[in-house]
Amino acid sequence: MQDLQEVTHDLHYENYRATRLADGSDSDGPGLDKPRAPKQAVPKSDTDIKLREKEAELARMQAMLLQMQQQLKQQNQAPSSSSSHNV
Repeated sequence: MQDLQEVTHDLHYENYRATRLADGSDSDGPGLDKPRAPKQAVPKSDTDIKLREKEAELARMQAMLLQMQQQLKQQNQAPSSSSSHNV
């Protein structure tokens, strides 16, 4: 789980950094004091397209992981009456 969180964090940071570099934004920092309208990301190269595909795949995997965690949580909360039959 920790590995997934680190990979996700690194991926989002690299996407942010690549976007900032591609936009030619100044290096003053995030610029939180001057809000901007979000730009529509348009893939400019094969690398951008592959990156978007990987992001979509990661989002699907995270959704699947969340669903599996919820199922495990429900199974653990269910009464363990079935374990008495396995004697």
